[in-house]
Amino acid sequence: NLVAGGARNGISIGGNSKGVEVSGNAVLTNAETGIATQRATCVLVADNSIARNGASGLRLNESGVSRVQGNAMVLNTTAGLHVGAQNKGGRVEVSDNLLAGNRVGLTGVAIGEVVLDQNNLSAQMPRLFDGEFSQYLAAYLTQVQQNAGTSYRISARDGRTSDSFLTACNKG
Repeated sequence: NLVAGGARNGISIGGNSKGVEVSGNAVLTNAETGIATQRATCVLVADNSIARNGASGLRLNESGVSRVQGNAMVLNTTAGLHVGAQNKGGRVEVSDNLLAGNRVGLTGVAIGEVVLDQNNLSAQMPRLFDGEFSQYLAAYLTQVQQNAGTSYRISARDGRTSDSFLTACNKG
């Protein structure tokens, strides 16, 4: 699908949705966020081109378990990916994405657990992380520089590891 030029968000998912997949879309030049979720869990956002939106490329608000994989989030006015007010036990798996030319790569507030794996942020400079992600920037860059190809986990607020996307979403 081509979702372009909308007056608000390009794609909105809300209402306590569960088990939603958004894949293979071009989400471009929308006035607000490219893809926005609100109170959704078991959301897979994969293989999309999300570019030149008026706010974030992808925004996950009050999310449960989500996977963000294989997307190109480029040239969005604010963040490529924004994570906000993650639910207790929420986990966002972010892998194999390109983040480039956004005002900032990743930003968030009240984040729980976020796992970063094999993302390309090389063209995202100078602002990779903002908000609560900022405190993890030095450790993230050190790990990426020393161990290319490894994942980086930002721990849940209570220090416990949440279930993976497949485990949590297959529980029913």
